[in-house]
Amino acid sequence: MGIFNFFKAKNITKDWERDKNLTLNFDFTLNSLNNIKIGNNFQLLSNLGPCDNKKKLKVNDFLYLSLGLLVGTDNNQKIDTFILYWNDIFEKEFTAYAGKCFFQDKQILLSEKTTKEEFIKIFGEPYWQDIDFTGDTLYDEIILFYEFSNLEWQVEFLRDETLKLIIITNKPIMDDKECRNAYGVTKDWPPKFY
Repeated sequence: MGIFNFFKAKNITKDWERDKNLTLNFDFTLNSLNNIKIGNNFQLLSNLGPCDNKKKLKVNDFLYLSLGLLVGTDNNQKIDTFILYWNDIFEKEFTAYAGKCFFQDKQILLSEKTTKEEFIKIFGEPYWQDIDFTGDTLYDEIILFYEFSNLEWQVEFLRDETLKLIIITNKPIMDDKECRNAYGVTKDWPPKFY
C-alpha cells in the first residue's frame, strides 16, 4: 500500500445491491433513515446499494444521487452525517430527496417548494439563523441551525426561501466558538436543547 493510498477512504458499498423495493423514510424525531440512526454502522444501510461516487473516495461521504441523499461516516464506518437534498443548484447532480419525512409520529411534506416559514411552522424556531446574501443568486443562502444535545441540523434555503438541503450531523459547527463568532451568534452556548 502506497503512502497516498493510506489517506483514501474505502468504498465499502461497491458490492452492495439496491433493494428493488427500497423506500426511504427519514424520521426527524429520531434523526434516522429507515430506523438507522447517526452513530449506527453504515453497513446497516446496505440496501441502498452501491454509492454513486465517480471518483475514489477522499473522505467517507457516500453519494446517492438518484435518492437525493449523502451518508457520511467516520473512519470506523459509523454514520455521522445525513444530507437530504431538494435543490442541488451547485453540482446539479442530486435529484430531490426521494423519500418520505416524519416528525413526531406524523408524515410531513418537505419539497423543493417548502418555504422557510413553513419549515419553522413544523419544527419551531431555530437556535440561530444566518442570512448570507452576497448578490450572487447561486451562492445566496439562509441557514437555520437547530441544536440538540448530541447533534445539529443545518437547514439551507435558497434566496427565494425555498428548501435547498438539510444536514443532520453529530459534528455540530455551532459547538465551535470560532464558528459561532463567524456566524455572528449572540445567543448563549450551549443552548437549551430540544
